Amino acid sequence: MGNGTKREMIRLEFAGDDAALVPPADLALIWPYAVEPGKLALDKADGSTWWNRRGEAEQEIEAAAKQLAKHIAQRRRRRAPKLVAPGAAYERFVARFPWFTTPDQASAIRDVLDNLAAGHPMDRVVCGDVGFGKTEVALRAAAAVALSGKQVAVAVPTTVLARQHVETFRKRFGLLGIEVANLSRAATAAEIRDTKEKLRRGKLKSLSAHRLSPRPT
Repeated sequence: MGNGTKREMIRLEFAGDDAALVPPADLALIWPYAVEPGKLALDKADGSTWWNRRGEAEQEIEAAAKQLAKHIAQRRRRRAPKLVAPGAAYERFVARFPWFTTPDQASAIRDVLDNLAAGHPMDRVVCGDVGFGKTEVALRAAAAVALSGKQVAVAVPTTVLARQHVETFRKRFGLLGIEVANLSRAATAAEIRDTKEKLRRGKLKSLSAHRLSPRPT
């Protein structure tokens, strides 16, 4: 610097060995970009290549959004049973939850129950970190369905999680007279046959299922 003082700067490299110095105060204007090693292509300093790539990405997003909107519109035209649990039975089920729901949890539960009662196939993703109450949302959705006289299947990725959910569901549904079974690779052949038969006859209302692999013959 002309007056002999030193300032920290961030050096940004661009294509063609161009570079720009940015003060740390402007760091909030810089966004990180992650890509696999060897696949990174630097943009030109004038921004021309960046705007071209950004335009292509926006076109792809717009095309995907239109396709998704079309799919949602088609789904909304389809009919499905309106699943509304009997109030008294559902409230008894809810009363067994030992904590107060968080605002986000309560909102997710309300949205899911509204979807089940809407008379259309439900498309909803509930997202949340570990320990933020997603299982209770699933439990209440399953209760609304089971208490409406339908069957419920809960698909999970591992046998350990299936076993945990079976225990949780049995504790919550036990007093309502709703049987919960486990259909996974950890179950014996006889247990699997019995569970499938109960499902066929409508005796089994709730099921925790892990993706089954063929048993060796």
